[in-house]
Amino acid sequence: MTSQVERELEHRLFHLQTLYDVSREIVPLQDVQSILKVAAMTLAGVLGASTAVVLRCTENTAVPKVSFSLGLDSTLGSNLECDPSFAEEVCLVEVIDTAFGARLRQAQIQVWMGFQLEEDLAAGLGLGPRLAETTYSRDDLQFLETVRLMVHQALINAQLYEAQRMANAILERANQELEVQVQDRTEALSAACQALSSVDDSSQFISESPAMRQVCVQLEQVAPTELTALIQGETGTGKSVVARLLHQLSPRRDAPFVQVNCGSLP
Repeated sequence: MTSQVERELEHRLFHLQTLYDVSREIVPLQDVQSILKVAAMTLAGVLGASTAVVLRCTENTAVPKVSFSLGLDSTLGSNLECDPSFAEEVCLVEVIDTAFGARLRQAQIQVWMGFQLEEDLAAGLGLGPRLAETTYSRDDLQFLETVRLMVHQALINAQLYEAQRMANAILERANQELEVQVQDRTEALSAACQALSSVDDSSQFISESPAMRQVCVQLEQVAPTELTALIQGETGTGKSVVARLLHQLSPRRDAPFVQVNCGSLP
């Protein structure tokens, strides 16, 4: 009785150590293929499986196909395709009563675990006969189901990481394009401001009446001096035009002209 308890305890400790090994190997990984490959290799090693195979589908392949195999005959592996809606569980291949199950048995795969991921992307992992010529027990299947859940979570995390990486790349490209647009518009605005500052406002001042001609004469007399000029007139008579022309004719023509509407001051 004691020896049986010891064997069961050793078996459970072995499973715990295997869970630790699988977790340690797959947690740092960030892509689906690497996670499935490492999980298959680790499980085959610790359980003594003679063969292992990984099937998965991607955006380009709607039907899961072999993406990694260990010790599997290439001819048998090439025939392994499956329905992407296979069950998410661990089971003995002998109970899979489908054409896919028949192909697995032909490839001498004895245990199968499936993963259903987002965006209808499916994956699966199969293990072949054990080198010790022992069968997979109920405890082994329960243990593999725990491993499957761990691997499934790692696959979800990898998909989230990839989605975040792609989103960051899109955002980075958008920021770069925006920076280019801002730079182009800033340069265009600077060129426009420079062009406006070089416009001679005097060419826009048209005077025909004797009174306005007299204003032009007075502007030419006052502009070169440092005198303070007071421009009076009714609203709409062109005081701001005269002020701008006075600035254009003065020695300060290259400096900014700031127009303030005194009527808006309190």
